Amino acid sequence: MANGATLPGPFLRTFDVLVFGRQIAVLDDNDCDKARQELTKRNEGITSCFVGRSFADGLQNFNPRLIDGAAPIIGATHPMHPYDSRRLIVCAK
Repeated sequence: MANGATLPGPFLRTFDVLVFGRQIAVLDDNDCDKARQELTKRNEGITSCFVGRSFADGLQNFNPRLIDGAAPIIGATHPMHPYDSRRLIVCAK
């Protein structure tokens, strides 16, 4: 993207999966924060809103690309990046 290349999408980030797990209550804020800390420790890419913040603090600025339509939406509702388009999944409970 930085070099002007057109990339096909959609793209999922690690935090899309973590936030999805949090949204459907498979993970809690503590689980997600531990994952964020481990990614940071391993020098993996961290989505900017989570850099230097807890998972719960960063979540309010994160627009998830993967959501469960049957669960309350969490995170920001405004796009952060041009590729921020939501993919709806309905999970059977």
